[in-house]
Amino acid sequence: MNQSRRIEVRQLAKTFTLHMQGGLHMPIFHGVDMDVDAGECVVIHAPSGAGKSTLLRCLYANYRASSGSVKIRHAVQNGGEGGEPEWVDLVSAAPQQVHAVRTDTLGFVTQFLRVIPRISTLDLVAEPLVNKGMDAAEAQDRAKAWLSRLKIPARLWQVPPATFSGGEQQRVNIARTLISDFPILLLDEPTASLDEGNRDTVIAMIGEARERGAAVVGIFHDEYVRDALATRLFPMAAQPAA
Repeated sequence: MNQSRRIEVRQLAKTFTLHMQGGLHMPIFHGVDMDVDAGECVVIHAPSGAGKSTLLRCLYANYRASSGSVKIRHAVQNGGEGGEPEWVDLVSAAPQQVHAVRTDTLGFVTQFLRVIPRISTLDLVAEPLVNKGMDAAEAQDRAKAWLSRLKIPARLWQVPPATFSGGEQQRVNIARTLISDFPILLLDEPTASLDEGNRDTVIAMIGEARERGAAVVGIFHDEYVRDALATRLFPMAAQPAA
């Protein structure tokens, strides 16, 4: 197996069962094969309804795939001490394994920030580093640097982001994920609610992560963003109705 490969997907399929509709089966996609190496930005390219976001959620194991495998090259094992990275199949992995992969290896930026009431923006962005064992003061210093680069004013750092604008919340969401320097990034329209200046900053940040060796899988409807970041496109065909 290619040692630079970070994601290996084989014959992945997802079907939803609509229990309120008499158990109707709705196939979303099937037979998906995908390999993503370190330093690539693979952009899922397909018409609306083809299942792009569902595919990303299956890669993150938010949705359990109906069949197939999603093998992630997990960067940390044995508490982060020694040993080679291991391959974990997120389709069959135990919840503890999925959690470990998400903590150390796999970052996911969605279009929506999961706001935690009464948690300040600064603490929210620093939290992933603290959870990995970093000193809280150092984690906050790094969070301040990310928030500054994303033009979140310092006066808002101690405020919970629940009342922020959509664009401000999305920038907090991006900072919270990219601060961890994950080896694998899944990005679902990360620039959708941003103005041109912040969009270009985020493009630069994602490009820097890729150049450091991150494997990136993204959905970008904005042609400008897609052209700036994609190393190749991954076409998905729309699933015919059952």
